[in-house]
Amino acid sequence: MKIFSKIINEETKELICIVCGDTPVLEGYTELEREQAYNGRWYLKGYAPSESEEEKHERIQNYSMTRSDFFDGFILAFGLGQTELRAIVENILSQINITDIEIKVALNNFDNALNFYRKHTLFTLLNNVEIPISEGVILIFTPDIWDKFFGTKDYHELQKAIQVNPEPEPTEEPEPTESEVE
Repeated sequence: MKIFSKIINEETKELICIVCGDTPVLEGYTELEREQAYNGRWYLKGYAPSESEEEKHERIQNYSMTRSDFFDGFILAFGLGQTELRAIVENILSQINITDIEIKVALNNFDNALNFYRKHTLFTLLNNVEIPISEGVILIFTPDIWDKFFGTKDYHELQKAIQVNPEPEPTEEPEPTESEVE
Protein backbone atom coordinates (compact mmCIF):
# COMPACT_ATOMS: atom_id res chain seq x y z
CA MET A 1 0.00 0.00 0.00
CA LYS A 2 1.21 3.47 -0.84
CA ILE A 3 -0.02 7.01 -0.23
CA PHE A 4 -0.58 9.15 -3.30
CA SER A 5 -1.28 12.87 -3.16
CA LYS A 6 -2.58 15.67 -5.30
CA ILE A 7 -2.17 19.40 -4.71
CA ILE A 8 -5.64 20.91 -4.24
CA ASN A 9 -4.51 24.47 -3.49
CA GLU A 10 -1.57 25.82 -5.52
CA GLU A 11 -1.15 28.83 -3.21
CA THR A 12 -0.97 26.94 0.11
CA LYS A 13 0.26 23.61 -1.34
CA GLU A 14 -2.47 21.75 0.55
CA LEU A 15 -2.84 18.13 -0.52
CA ILE A 16 -5.51 15.51 -0.71
CA CYS A 17 -4.17 12.02 -0.07
CA ILE A 18 -5.37 8.53 -0.91
CA VAL A 19 -4.09 5.10 0.06
CA CYS A 20 -4.04 2.43 -2.60
CA GLY A 21 -1.84 -0.27 -4.13
CA ASP A 22 1.39 0.34 -6.01
CA THR A 23 -0.19 2.67 -8.56
CA PRO A 24 -2.71 5.48 -8.03
CA VAL A 25 -6.28 4.61 -8.95
CA LEU A 26 -7.22 8.22 -9.66
CA GLU A 27 -5.76 10.52 -12.28
CA GLY A 28 -3.46 13.32 -11.11
CA TYR A 29 -2.24 11.60 -7.92
CA THR A 30 1.49 10.97 -7.42
CA GLU A 31 3.87 10.12 -4.61
CA LEU A 32 4.85 13.43 -3.02
CA GLU A 33 6.80 14.29 0.10
CA ARG A 34 4.22 15.59 2.51
CA GLU A 35 3.78 16.70 6.10
CA GLN A 36 0.78 17.05 8.35
CA ALA A 37 -0.03 20.46 9.85
CA TYR A 38 -1.35 21.20 13.35
CA ASN A 39 -4.90 21.25 11.94
CA GLY A 40 -4.67 17.68 10.64
CA ARG A 41 -4.44 18.68 6.97
CA TRP A 42 -1.67 17.53 4.66
CA TYR A 43 0.70 19.84 2.79
CA LEU A 44 3.60 19.52 0.44
CA LYS A 45 6.71 19.12 2.61
CA GLY A 46 7.91 22.53 3.81
CA TYR A 47 4.54 24.27 3.36
CA ALA A 48 2.56 23.15 6.42
CA PRO A 49 1.41 26.23 8.36
CA SER A 50 2.32 26.67 12.02
CA GLU A 51 -0.28 27.20 14.68
CA SER A 52 -0.48 30.81 15.89
CA GLU A 53 -0.51 31.57 19.62
CA GLU A 54 -4.15 32.70 19.30
CA GLU A 55 -5.14 29.44 17.56
CA LYS A 56 -3.25 27.41 20.16
CA HIS A 57 -4.96 29.26 23.02
CA GLU A 58 -8.39 28.71 21.44
CA ARG A 59 -7.66 25.00 20.87
CA ILE A 60 -6.58 24.53 24.50
CA GLN A 61 -9.62 26.41 25.79
CA ASN A 62 -11.83 23.92 23.96
CA TYR A 63 -10.26 20.89 25.66
CA SER A 64 -12.91 18.98 27.56
CA MET A 65 -13.35 15.88 29.66
CA THR A 66 -16.24 14.01 31.16
CA ARG A 67 -17.27 14.71 34.74
CA SER A 68 -16.15 11.20 35.60
CA ASP A 69 -12.64 11.76 34.15
CA PHE A 70 -12.36 15.07 36.01
CA PHE A 71 -13.36 13.66 39.41
CA ASP A 72 -11.35 10.47 38.86
CA GLY A 73 -8.31 12.70 38.37
CA PHE A 74 -8.87 14.47 41.70
CA ILE A 75 -9.50 11.19 43.52
CA LEU A 76 -6.31 9.64 42.10
CA ALA A 77 -4.22 12.78 42.62
CA PHE A 78 -5.40 13.89 46.07
CA GLY A 79 -8.02 11.46 47.37
CA LEU A 80 -10.67 14.18 47.01
CA GLY A 81 -14.08 13.15 45.72
CA GLN A 82 -16.75 15.37 44.23
CA THR A 83 -18.35 16.32 47.57
CA GLU A 84 -15.06 17.25 49.27
CA LEU A 85 -13.87 19.15 46.22
CA ARG A 86 -17.10 21.12 45.96
CA ALA A 87 -16.84 22.22 49.61
CA ILE A 88 -13.26 23.38 49.01
CA VAL A 89 -14.18 25.21 45.81
CA GLU A 90 -17.17 26.91 47.42
CA ASN A 91 -14.99 28.06 50.35
CA ILE A 92 -12.26 29.40 48.03
CA LEU A 93 -14.76 31.21 45.80
CA SER A 94 -16.24 32.96 48.84
CA GLN A 95 -12.77 34.26 49.76
CA ILE A 96 -11.70 35.73 46.42
CA ASN A 97 -12.81 39.07 45.07
CA ILE A 98 -15.71 38.09 42.77
CA THR A 99 -19.42 38.84 42.71
CA ASP A 100 -22.13 36.57 44.09
CA ILE A 101 -23.33 36.02 40.51
CA GLU A 102 -19.84 34.84 39.44
CA ILE A 103 -19.80 32.43 42.40
CA LYS A 104 -23.24 31.06 41.45
CA VAL A 105 -22.20 30.59 37.79
CA ALA A 106 -18.96 28.84 38.78
CA LEU A 107 -20.77 26.52 41.20
CA ASN A 108 -23.49 25.86 38.63
CA ASN A 109 -20.79 24.80 36.14
CA PHE A 110 -19.25 22.58 38.84
CA ASP A 111 -22.59 20.98 39.76
CA ASN A 112 -24.38 20.72 36.44
CA ALA A 113 -22.01 20.74 33.48
CA LEU A 114 -22.30 17.56 31.43
CA ASN A 115 -18.60 17.87 30.64
CA PHE A 116 -15.89 20.16 31.94
CA TYR A 117 -14.27 22.49 29.44
CA ARG A 118 -10.93 24.17 30.05
CA LYS A 119 -12.57 27.50 29.25
CA HIS A 120 -15.09 27.28 32.13
CA THR A 121 -14.78 30.35 34.32
CA LEU A 122 -14.19 28.19 37.39
CA PHE A 123 -10.73 27.17 36.19
CA THR A 124 -9.74 30.78 35.55
CA LEU A 125 -11.00 31.84 38.97
CA LEU A 126 -8.94 29.12 40.66
CA ASN A 127 -5.69 30.04 38.87
CA ASN A 128 -2.83 30.72 41.29
CA VAL A 129 -5.12 30.63 44.34
CA GLU A 130 -3.81 28.87 47.45
CA ILE A 131 -6.18 25.99 48.17
CA PRO A 132 -5.51 24.28 51.52
CA ILE A 133 -6.26 20.56 51.46
CA SER A 134 -4.63 19.43 54.69
CA GLU A 135 -2.34 20.64 57.47
CA GLY A 136 0.68 22.16 55.75
CA VAL A 137 -0.35 21.25 52.19
CA ILE A 138 -1.87 23.60 49.64
CA LEU A 139 -2.67 23.34 45.96
CA ILE A 140 -1.81 26.11 43.53
CA PHE A 141 -3.17 25.44 40.05
CA THR A 142 -1.48 27.42 37.30
CA PRO A 143 -2.98 27.86 33.84
CA ASP A 144 -0.29 25.48 32.56
CA ILE A 145 -1.35 22.75 35.01
CA TRP A 146 -4.99 23.08 33.95
CA ASP A 147 -3.99 23.06 30.25
CA LYS A 148 -1.92 19.90 30.61
CA PHE A 149 -4.53 18.10 32.74
CA PHE A 150 -7.29 18.86 30.24
CA GLY A 151 -5.01 18.00 27.33
CA THR A 152 -3.80 14.66 28.69
CA LYS A 153 -6.41 13.70 31.31
CA ASP A 154 -3.42 12.49 33.36
CA TYR A 155 -3.91 13.01 37.10
CA HIS A 156 -0.13 13.32 37.54
CA GLU A 157 -0.46 16.79 35.97
CA LEU A 158 -2.74 17.79 38.87
CA GLN A 159 -0.13 16.69 41.39
CA LYS A 160 2.19 19.42 40.12
CA ALA A 161 -0.06 21.85 42.05
CA ILE A 162 1.01 20.41 45.43
CA GLN A 163 2.91 22.87 47.62
CA VAL A 164 4.08 21.90 51.08
CA ASN A 165 3.96 24.82 53.48
CA PRO A 166 7.08 25.12 55.57
CA GLU A 167 6.56 25.33 59.29
CA PRO A 168 6.10 28.94 60.30
CA GLU A 169 9.29 30.41 61.68
CA PRO A 170 9.06 30.95 65.43
CA THR A 171 8.98 34.62 66.19
CA GLU A 172 11.51 35.77 68.68
CA GLU A 173 10.07 37.55 71.64
CA PRO A 174 11.64 40.94 72.16
CA GLU A 175 13.96 41.32 75.09
CA PRO A 176 12.10 42.82 78.05
CA THR A 177 12.84 46.45 78.80
CA GLU A 178 14.11 47.52 82.22
CA SER A 179 10.65 48.69 83.26
CA GLU A 180 9.13 45.29 82.33
CA VAL A 181 11.76 43.37 84.34
CA GLU A 182 10.99 45.16 87.62
